[in-house]
Order: sequence, then structure tokens, then C-alpha cells
Amino acid sequence: MRARQIADELARCRQRGLENLDHGDQAQDGSPGQRGDRRQRPVAAPELERLANLHARRNEITATDRILKIKILLSAVLDDYSASENEEDARLIRSLLFSDLTLTVRKPAGALLKEARRSFGEPSEPVFRERFKRAFGNFAEFLVQVVDSGAEETSTASEVDRAGNLGSPLQVTAGLVGNRPDRFIELLADSAEAMVVGFDNELLEPALRAALDLKRDRMNDLSAFWRSLEIVFLGEPLLDYLDDHEVSPDRRVALRERRRAMTKTRRAVQLLLRSTGRPGWTVSESPFMPAFTGSLFVRPDSRHVVQLIVRQPAARTRVADQVYLEFDDLPDEYFTTAFRRVVERSITENRPVPVGNPFGSTFVCTETFNRDAVLKPKRQDWLPMVLVVTTQRRRGQVAPVLQLRTEEVAVREVGMVSHLSRHIYQDETSPLPARTISAPASFDAKSECALRAAQLRVQIETGDDTPPDVRELTTGKFINPDTDNLFFFVYSLELPEEMRLWPASEMYHFSLDELVNIRANQALRVAARICRITDRPAKFWVTAVELATLNLALHNYGDLGERLTRLAGGSPRALAGLSAEIDSLIGSTAPVRASSGADMEVVGLSGWQYREFYTVLVPQYGKAGVPGASEELHRISKISTSRVKNVLTRVTSLYQDEDLLRSIPIEL
Repeated sequence: MRARQIADELARCRQRGLENLDHGDQAQDGSPGQRGDRRQRPVAAPELERLANLHARRNEITATDRILKIKILLSAVLDDYSASENEEDARLIRSLLFSDLTLTVRKPAGALLKEARRSFGEPSEPVFRERFKRAFGNFAEFLVQVVDSGAEETSTASEVDRAGNLGSPLQVTAGLVGNRPDRFIELLADSAEAMVVGFDNELLEPALRAALDLKRDRMNDLSAFWRSLEIVFLGEPLLDYLDDHEVSPDRRVALRERRRAMTKTRRAVQLLLRSTGRPGWTVSESPFMPAFTGSLFVRPDSRHVVQLIVRQPAARTRVADQVYLEFDDLPDEYFTTAFRRVVERSITENRPVPVGNPFGSTFVCTETFNRDAVLKPKRQDWLPMVLVVTTQRRRGQVAPVLQLRTEEVAVREVGMVSHLSRHIYQDETSPLPARTISAPASFDAKSECALRAAQLRVQIETGDDTPPDVRELTTGKFINPDTDNLFFFVYSLELPEEMRLWPASEMYHFSLDELVNIRANQALRVAARICRITDRPAKFWVTAVELATLNLALHNYGDLGERLTRLAGGSPRALAGLSAEIDSLIGSTAPVRASSGADMEVVGLSGWQYREFYTVLVPQYGKAGVPGASEELHRISKISTSRVKNVLTRVTSLYQDEDLLRSIPIEL
């Protein structure tokens, strides 16, 4: 069993290349892989690392770098394997792992594979791959026999020694967190790499900010950052199994507060890290209950410092009363491996999303990309999304509930308002811990993966532990001008009247008049942008002007729209004057919303919701009982222009013309 694992680890090391074991996880030899796969994780090779550490201790090798120790182990044992077992397999394996007889590998994995195949005269790549897999298997058995032999005799009887401490006692510093509140910040600031494993990490953001400031101050470098920073939160389905930081004897209230605290902290941490503009960090969640909480700090001198946190399983445990245990990792890096395994098994937001094509009300998946690879320029794939149209009754009246897209809650569309939306991931979290719901090859709004994505989106903002009863509403297509297109599964949900929206969710009640004013101001912004365009290919320009004109008419700016149409074929100077006039209207009508104690200008409704405001949202508001919805629909049904008898019908027709929208290089 151990030999099989080592053989698998050898195969992963070969594919990445020995020099790149700690670099981005992507195909190095041209082997099949998903586009956009950039998980930035080290290659997991715990058994090889264990043997390399054992070999280094036995031969008094002082190397601390894991890659160097693995290379030393493989090179030395390959020499023994060649002399005593199988010279040809040893030569084959060396040619796949090393570029020459030195320990420095100077060629990428793909080049080594091609050269080895050519050297051994095998024309068939599949046959050659099977050949070296068998060679890896035989060599792995030899590795176990040679390196593990005598391992028990070199260890002592104590448990610490059997963990690899070579008979020297483990030096542990222990104390109350409250007595050294800045110790974590100091360790983090002085580290080159760090892994933080916690439950809700509630106090992490200010500590992280302080550590980054301290690091930059000590290094006298305003751009200083960690080589690698991995932060792990507890997966939401596991929060119900905690027994600390309890704020209420009511289990559901306590769970809701845990969810909200974790959501708030996670967003704050991500916002801070994104603001640095630096790569090398990940924020993830563990689908399994970690065996420990704490941090691993890799110092510039390669020391690995472990800080474990012990919390009392009791309600209202104060952070100051938690105990920390601090020590250098064991020579075989036992705790380093344990931290890495937690990180490797955790789930980041950069996980696979289905990509494919809509077919009626069904989405057909053709492949998967990692999330960070989609919504990039020059892409025209389709991505499945969910959108939940929420309303809530308060003081006897129903109001739409939308989220203000601030930097804390959104990466894109900051300043917009939107009903709750998100990607559908290839694997969605189940209400049951350690279980996932996988997206099938094709799915619709009734499919478990889509329904669960919609439920999770609501639960993130409400903190509720019960999956909400979302109702299927419709589907919708959104053609993007220069990136992936979006296919929405749209649901409706009336939030319970007794539910209080917590401030960090940035979810607010809007009257219908407010939403109409937001869209009207957005129509003005689109028209002003049209006026400033200088490159005007005929087909796109005519349609863009028509759409801008019709949307202005929907909001009683018909005269302004007619002027835009008349001036569209004229000089840029004439349009510049109209643009200035529209800008003055935008400034005087710009809607403002209070967010986190400060006023924030709202720039519009999120893309598809702007386009389908009168065809989907307002009719749904009418069904839910939102005051004024029926009257607003009646009003716009009567709007016409000198060219169009029914403006809404024409707008709807243009927004549903996929070929036409693809020809327009701006979002309308």
C-alpha cells in the first residue's frame, strides 16, 4: 500500500518537474488538463518527504529544503537500484526526473518526457507511459525496502522519538493568548510563508493587517508580502458541531451568528489581500473538521514554527483565555505535513465551474474551467448562474430586497445593486457535511446542483441554517460584449417577515420608485457613454443608439432620446454637447444609499436585471404584492415613439437577439 502511494507521488513529481514541486499546479508536459487550472498548490508527496527526511538524518545531510532532500534521496537510491536491481529502469526513471547527473534539473518536465521517449525508442506515447508507470511501481517497492529498513532500530521508545525527534526533547512554549496578544502578529510578520487553520478566524483581519504593516516596516519595502499565505476556514456545514464562542442558548441563533461572523471575517480578509495586488495567497474552507487549529510559520532561515491553539469547549470562551503551544517542527516536519494536508483538502473559491451552452431552459456542460479563468476578455463561453429575486413583507407592505455591491461583498460590479446571484460550481456543498452535489452533464432549474447553489447564496447572506424554499421563476440569457456569456436560473423567495437583515450583508429594502429611478439614471449613463464613442461601425452604432434611445423613452426622457437619434450621424462635437447635458442630469438624479455608515452612489442595476427589469423583475414584484408594480407595467405599456409603437416590445426584442448583441462591443 505504501509503495503504491509512493509510485503515485513519483508520477505527480515527474509531471510537475522536481524543481517545480512548490510552484503552480498546472500541466507541465502537455498532458490533458482543464483550461484555466491555476490552483497554486505544492505537489503533495508526504511519503516521499518522510523517506527523504529519514534518509537525510541517517546520512547526516543538513539540507532543510524539501525539494533538495527529495532529489538527494532519489538520486542516491537510483544509483543503488541501478547497481543491484534494474539498471534499465533506473536509467529510465533518472532520465524522466533529472536532466543530467547533477541534482539541478535544467529542463522542464515536458522536454524530459520527450527526450526519454526518444532515447528509449518507443514511438507510442501511451505505451511509453505505461512502461514508466511500471518502472515507478517497482522502484517504489525498492525505496521502501532500502530506506525504511532499520528505521525502527534507530528510534527510541518514547512517543516523541517515534515521531522523528531523534531523542531530543520537544521544546514547547505555552501560555495564555491574552498574555501575549501580539505574538501571532510578530510571527506572521517575520515569516516568509504561513498557513493559518481556524474555525471562523474572527480576529484574523486586523492581525493580518498589522502583520503586513509590520513586515513592510521592518523590510523597508511597501510592496513586501509573503511568498505563500494559506488561510483555512471551517466549512459552513460543520459550524453546527462547534461548542465555542456560543452567543445564545438557542442552537439556531448561535449557528446563524457563527455563519455571519465567518462570512464577515472571510470577506474582510479577502478584501485586504486583494487590495495588496499580490499573488500567492488563498482563502479556502475545510470540508472536514481539522484535527487542530493554529498556524505554521516558515521563517526566512527555513525554520518551521508551529503555534497550536487550544480552546475550552464552553460557551462564551474569551479569546484571551485560549492557550497557545509554540514550538519548532520536528525534524521530519510532521506538523508541516499535517498543515499541508489540511490546506490541500480544503476548497478554494477558485474551483471548477461548468462551461457549455444553454439549450432551451437546460444548460449542457461541455467542460469545466476554474473560476479565476472565466469572465476574462476575448472569451465567449456560457456560464451557468443562479439569481434569487427576494422580497420581504415589513410593516404590512412587500418590498424588493437587493444587495448593494460594495467592495466587501463583490469583486465585480461595485456600486451596482443586485438580487443575490452566484456561479454554479461543478461540486456544490451539501447540507450534510463532507458530501458534495455534483453538476450532471446537463441540468435545469429543478436540478439539485442549481437549487443548492441558489439556497447557498441566500444562506451566506442570512446566516440561516435551514435551506430556503426558493421557487423556480424563469431562465435568462445575458450576452456579454467581450467575455463569457451568462445563463441564469432565476428563482423567487419571500424572506420571512421576522428575519432581520444584518448590516454586513449590505442587503436593503428598496421601493419600486427607487429601483425605477436607479434604472433611469443608468439609462442616462449608457446614453452619455454612447455620445463619447468615436469608433462607430455602422451595424453596432445604429443598434446601440436605438437601444439607448428606447431605454431613455421608458423613463420619460423621450425628447433626449430623439435628440440622440438625430445627432448620432453627425459630428462628435454635437454629441459632446449632448453628453455634457446628460452628465448634468446624471449628477442631479444620482441615487444614493447608505452603506456601512457612509453614503454610496448607486450606478445601476446589475447587467441582466437592467435589461429584464420590466419583463421579469417588475412582473414578479407585482405577483409578490409590491405596491405600484402593476401601475408601472401599465405605464410603460403605453410608451411609444415616432418610430416605435411599443417601446418595451422593441427593447425586449433587441435584448433577445444574440447575434445582434454579440456585434456590440459595449454593455447596454
